[in-house]
Amino acid sequence: MSGAGFILAMNLFMSGIFATAFFMIGLYDRKNVAAHFFALAYALGMLNFAIEFLIPSLADARVAVFLAFAVLIVAMLIFTAGIAQRYAKAIPWTLFSAVLVGSIIANQLSEDMPRQSIVRMSIYQGPYAIIFALCALFVLRSSLRSGFDRALMVLFALNAAHFLSKPFLAAVLGGMGDSPQSYISTQYALLSQSASAVLSVATAILLLTILTRNILANISSVSETDVLSSLLNRRGFEGRARAALTRAQHLGNPISLIICDLDYFKQINDSHGHGTGDKVIAGFAAILRAVSDQEKVVARIGGEEFAVLLPGSISQAARQYAEDVRQAFAGFELAELAGGQSLTASFGIAESQSGEGLSSMMRRADHALYEAKKAGRNCVRIAANDLPETGTENVQRLEG
Repeated sequence: MSGAGFILAMNLFMSGIFATAFFMIGLYDRKNVAAHFFALAYALGMLNFAIEFLIPSLADARVAVFLAFAVLIVAMLIFTAGIAQRYAKAIPWTLFSAVLVGSIIANQLSEDMPRQSIVRMSIYQGPYAIIFALCALFVLRSSLRSGFDRALMVLFALNAAHFLSKPFLAAVLGGMGDSPQSYISTQYALLSQSASAVLSVATAILLLTILTRNILANISSVSETDVLSSLLNRRGFEGRARAALTRAQHLGNPISLIICDLDYFKQINDSHGHGTGDKVIAGFAAILRAVSDQEKVVARIGGEEFAVLLPGSISQAARQYAEDVRQAFAGFELAELAGGQSLTASFGIAESQSGEGLSSMMRRADHALYEAKKAGRNCVRIAANDLPETGTENVQRLEG
């Protein structure tokens, strides 16, 4: 077996591994349509390499050469559909059909050209370059561009450049053989197949890394999300809140914490049932989401207790936020409570002090919440050491 033949066999083997890997990802996450596209593309890639591997043993290889070309074009278009799906772009099936039909027609029309003609080789390799350029374009136009995504875009560009350079590489290395059967023994085949293998493996590994990271991120998101409120749970809150607090202290920016507790919630459950209580929880969570931007860290940290971290806010700004939530919740209507119990909540606020950790902030906010409960509920209290020296008007009871 020639060196190029060995590389071809390795490409066949690696395509099988990657097809299986993407299939397993698709099997685990059935909503991941891109993984299904990638699995099918690499499976067709196996078929392409198998056909190419058989060509040297055929007396008349014209049909096999055409099939190998057509199968690889189809595989790459399916792969590109997966990239479009991954980066939330509409799949341009009309354009794909035009590329497929145009490539096949151009390939057949070039059959009578000299085998070593750069024009003929460019017609053969050009569609592959166009397809990889489309892949790079999908990533470029996407808003999902992490370091991994940018690296993938670079790999697509390298793949496109690789296919564009093949005709000139063949000319420099003495051509691609006098016949399809002799191609596998040429120096050009060895170098071309080796470069293709490196780029293909790198692309597949990077794609697998991206998809696996997404799966792990989704698992983490589910483990840190409260099902009833769709807010962060305590675990998710503490992780994000600590990071935000560290960042604010490093930059010297203010940051405040609000602890919220729904008043008389046990009575709601006892009088109207836990189903009604769940609706109250969901309603309060919806109010928090409605008045919070992406900078705020919002969570249900247990039972009827919620927490909101407000980066960039002093305690007085946090007080206004809490008051807005308090008033909105007081006006929240629920059919199960019609003509009955009103809905109120109490709020405790603590502004971060120099070098203070999250646990300390939460203790001070909890103490302020206790003061709000002691004052009759349905009000906002600020931790005592966060109050301005000019007076105590900021801790007056705010009646609903």
